[in-house]
Amino acid sequence: MKNPMHKILFVLFCFLFLSIFFLISSCKNEKYTNSSNDNNREGSTKKVTENNNEINGSNFEKIDVIIGKKEYKIPLGYEIKRQKIQSRKWVKIELSLQFSIGGIIDTTFAFPTVVRTDNEGNIYVLDMRAKCIKKFNSSGEFQKKYGRQGNGPGEFQSPSRMDITPDGKIIVLDSNQNRCTVFEGDKAYQILSHLQPIGICLNNDFEFSTLQLLDPIGYAPIRRYNFNGEKIRDYQNVLMTKSLGDIFIGALPFINGELFRSKNDNLIYVPIYMNHFVKFSPDGSIQFSRNTIEDIKLPTFKRDRFDVINFRFPKEHISAYYSSLLEDHLYIVSLRETKKLADGIEYVIDSYSESNGDYEYSFKIMLDEKLSDFHATKNKIYILKQDTELSVYSYTLVE
Repeated sequence: MKNPMHKILFVLFCFLFLSIFFLISSCKNEKYTNSSNDNNREGSTKKVTENNNEINGSNFEKIDVIIGKKEYKIPLGYEIKRQKIQSRKWVKIELSLQFSIGGIIDTTFAFPTVVRTDNEGNIYVLDMRAKCIKKFNSSGEFQKKYGRQGNGPGEFQSPSRMDITPDGKIIVLDSNQNRCTVFEGDKAYQILSHLQPIGICLNNDFEFSTLQLLDPIGYAPIRRYNFNGEKIRDYQNVLMTKSLGDIFIGALPFINGELFRSKNDNLIYVPIYMNHFVKFSPDGSIQFSRNTIEDIKLPTFKRDRFDVINFRFPKEHISAYYSSLLEDHLYIVSLRETKKLADGIEYVIDSYSESNGDYEYSFKIMLDEKLSDFHATKNKIYILKQDTELSVYSYTLVE
């Protein structure tokens, strides 16, 4: 290692590896050191967990987890109800481009990753590389920037996920720093998170939920907090943890996905790889789980050691390329049906009922560039592209 840069990179790699190892280890230890106050606070959570553990999961689908020479079969914590419809019902979408912001020769965005809107039609874009959120009005005119690089309130190191309340309150997840930042008007304040979550959504003006992967066997992957950072409840575990006893196998990245605030204080979880989605009740219990209409098997997870985290899976396991919840409709972008044509890329978007998970219809959108995020409202579709352009379309669906 004569090159000084190689030495620096080696030291950084070692530091990152040790950080992940000790973080996972601390999660394991924390499992056995919960305080009595925490136990009292979890009231309804315990009931959900106990009921979940009483379920006989022998008939539930299982995920093969292979770590070194050891093999485990981890049952899901619920039954996936199959769709009655097995083939797509096509509807036509009529799109009209309203305006575009940014682009490859534009400096508006550096690396935009998430787009959301509020009730007034204002547009919020999380720019991961610029480490800020940029707000535009419904006509695409720049209004305000939230955040910057740093460690204080309103500052980020690696902002990864974002959500917006209908009235414009913003929450941003800074995963590597294990914290969230809330912007409310001109105020900004930080909330420490737990277990380094990678997903987030706002349940209301005072509470939010996170999705974590570091120890989903010891802890429920989905947790709900208030803005003081106090845990309100654990949602029912998506895995049948009782069948594994005290085994600790670290992070399980196939749980990665999106969380959406649903009607009546419900929550919808859409995993990227497991070809189904789950609706939770306000008390944290599962209302139902439905598969998509695509025939995609649950992934097999393999790695040499539990302390090595690899978030990559083969593309054929991706069942929810991108997703968006619009009142009664859950839209899921299909990677399998997406096609590269001579004049662009044709994306297939499937719609499912928010109330019961039934498949409804599908439509196609043709783009000239790869998709980076997708967000739908009643009359507009917002498309973030990998060339850093945000395109806003008005649309109507025709049977």
